[in-house]
Amino acid sequence: MRAPLTAAAGLASCIAVHAAATTDACPRELNVKQAVSAEIAGWTPLNQQDDYPFARIAIYRGPPAGSTRLVPTSEIRNATGLHDTWRLPKDPAGYWVQCQYGNTTAVVARKLDDDADFCLADYDPRFTTLVVKHWSCLPWQPSKTVPPQKPAVQPAAAPKEGLHWVHGPP
Repeated sequence: MRAPLTAAAGLASCIAVHAAATTDACPRELNVKQAVSAEIAGWTPLNQQDDYPFARIAIYRGPPAGSTRLVPTSEIRNATGLHDTWRLPKDPAGYWVQCQYGNTTAVVARKLDDDADFCLADYDPRFTTLVVKHWSCLPWQPSKTVPPQKPAVQPAAAPKEGLHWVHGPP
């Protein structure tokens, strides 16, 4: 189930930045040398080396090589783009972030700090494919100074006299 829009509205302001936060830590580019692994009769291999731009992150329970990518806990799409969040309950294997790059399968990964239990990724709406513009993983603590958000949907007014709710108020 997806979180209501109001969750995104105050999400950034509800997070207390902590010294152990990992923020936008992926290298902006990854230099990759790609080579054809087996020759094909009649074809000449054209090995390539290039810089590939950072595109997105993936979160894993344990090292990525031996685990499955975690699905975001919530996904919110609005005028500013797509916003994914991951709640990370304590786990002895810890959590890892994998940095993925455009037009290559080469990736880099590293273990998150043990106290990181929340990750947020904001994607740039100008692209048709997912491209992260900002991400962070940190200990999640709601701020006590942020006023409560108004509900996304206001409750319906009571029915006029003589009318009755069929299944109770919405």
